[in-house]
Amino acid sequence: MTYDDLIDEVMLLFSQNKYENEVASAKNEFHRAAGIFDEESIDVENKINLFMDWYLFHRPLSLDGVRPIDKICKGEIKPNLEIPDDRLKSFCSSRHSLFEFIKVKGEDVYVKDLFSNYKTVLKKSPVTLGFSKSEIFSARLFALNDTFVFSKAFCIHPEQACKYILKEVKKIKKLSDEERDQKRFDLIFRLLKMRYKIDQYKHIKLEEIYTDEPKLRI
Repeated sequence: MTYDDLIDEVMLLFSQNKYENEVASAKNEFHRAAGIFDEESIDVENKINLFMDWYLFHRPLSLDGVRPIDKICKGEIKPNLEIPDDRLKSFCSSRHSLFEFIKVKGEDVYVKDLFSNYKTVLKKSPVTLGFSKSEIFSARLFALNDTFVFSKAFCIHPEQACKYILKEVKKIKKLSDEERDQKRFDLIFRLLKMRYKIDQYKHIKLEEIYTDEPKLRI
């Protein structure tokens, strides 16, 4: 069982029965932020993965204001899969952040967390292609034995946006510990919206999207 299998299972739990209206409402929110799931787009699968990540790990349920991940970690709702305790613990303590690619060495991927400056090695990573030193990306890391793995939800930002992103990260790093986690996620989601505005509004210059004073509502 992989972490992606577990994400799929938890998504199923929070998409059926009393959660059907909840997930429909969440999809509408996400579509307004990042555009619809266009089946003709080569990026549709990744966008669905980004939605699942946001819905399960960050969005409080309207029914009780609790995130789906919290219900799983507190044992209020149990997945149908057999999950080892250490795997569940890692699932509940994942790290969602902005990363900078350092290098690929053999089957290992080296990245740096922009918020903590911590460098991580993903040993024997199944994902070794598609990274560029000139780009920043958001992703979720899970601990696995003596290494880490990414989930399937990536948001890769263009090179021209790096200066703006680094400036925003610097602001958050100055905040107190209590403020930093929420502001980190707020920035990651705001950047996701900016990234997909590029696809929606191809006539708008990138620097007019990745800015604190966008011409578009973000």
